[in-house]
Amino acid sequence: MPDINEIIVKSIGEYLLSEVTDLNEYVDGFPEANQDIDYPSISLIVLSSKFEKEKNPREITRGSEVGNEASIKYQIGQWEIQVQLDLWASYKAQRSDIGIKIYEALNKNGEAGNLALQLTDYHNEYANITFTGMNDQNDEAGSHEKEWRRRYDIIVDVAEILEKTEGIMKDLSTQADDIGFNVIVEE
Repeated sequence: MPDINEIIVKSIGEYLLSEVTDLNEYVDGFPEANQDIDYPSISLIVLSSKFEKEKNPREITRGSEVGNEASIKYQIGQWEIQVQLDLWASYKAQRSDIGIKIYEALNKNGEAGNLALQLTDYHNEYANITFTGMNDQNDEAGSHEKEWRRRYDIIVDVAEILEKTEGIMKDLSTQADDIGFNVIVEE
């Protein structure tokens, strides 16, 4: 399974490309100085990842049983991941127009600053994405390059999942029937 940071970046990037149709692409990481970007675009960078282990891992789902085994998922901890999202635009008005659409997409659940995003590449778990602020990067170099940037600060909270195949106890009378024994239960 890919790294949780890679999954978060990919999931947010693909989500924003689908929600904000004016965007042309997303870049994983900060663009290199000589990298051609098709404006308007976004880049996503994981600034930090903090993992906190659960004291008592808990079973969250039990998959289908095969024989005397089942696939069981446990929540074993929680990730807090700080992500920097940058909008790259050709001019200020474009940055402003698309910036509003990104803000709305990050606040889609109706609560300011919160979005529950399903991670299809990670056990179909939901990540809670909290928008914490934004900052326009206005400088002379950006003006000369026709490159206007807006930085969004995001915190992502997601459970760490461990999936294991474990032996399970079945009803003894069912197991005995499966192998051809008659079970007599006396009352």
